[in-house]
Amino acid sequence: MKKYNQIIKKMEKNQLTLKQLKLTTDDIVFLKSIGYKVKDQYDPRVRDYVYYIVKGGDMAYIKISEGLKKKEEVKLKLLEISDMHCGCKNFDKVRLR
Repeated sequence: MKKYNQIIKKMEKNQLTLKQLKLTTDDIVFLKSIGYKVKDQYDPRVRDYVYYIVKGGDMAYIKISEGLKKKEEVKLKLLEISDMHCGCKNFDKVRLR
């Protein structure tokens, strides 16, 4: 479990490939089975899937850049299709572009 503690901390802060994490898909399945919300998505910048852990109220995101003028981090937040449904009071607040 010691191996996983360090990896979990990395996955909570960064989006990393399996190669960067030194994991296999079996390890990802294990993390999901013990209750972590592991998300994966294709990142065209690294041309591979990246994995990260989403906590409580967090949304999925793609980290765009960390090197802006004010050293601010820009994130593109994603809305999962399963989270959008007609009849939801927040449905009209979502603007698709």
